[in-house]
Amino acid sequence: MKPKKFNLSSLQFKVLIIVASAMAVSMLVSVGSLTRVYGGVKDLDRISREDFIAQQTIILAMVEFKEQVQEWKNLLLRGRDQESAAK
Repeated sequence: MKPKKFNLSSLQFKVLIIVASAMAVSMLVSVGSLTRVYGGVKDLDRISREDFIAQQTIILAMVEFKEQVQEWKNLLLRGRDQESAAK
């Protein structure tokens, strides 16, 4: 059995080339889209991490500030007397 020769000018070949080209373009678009989505996810992760660190820093500063305010209140209410400062 002889292999069938493929006619390069036939309609079947032209349709095959169009379909293969469309598949290649859609594959490239898909890969490009996935790359952009992955980059967006990485940026979102970085921003979330930075935001979390900023929130932790703010909370720690608030706690320290409240402690300082309480110490000043204690000092103003009780003075420098060691006995009343122990309360």
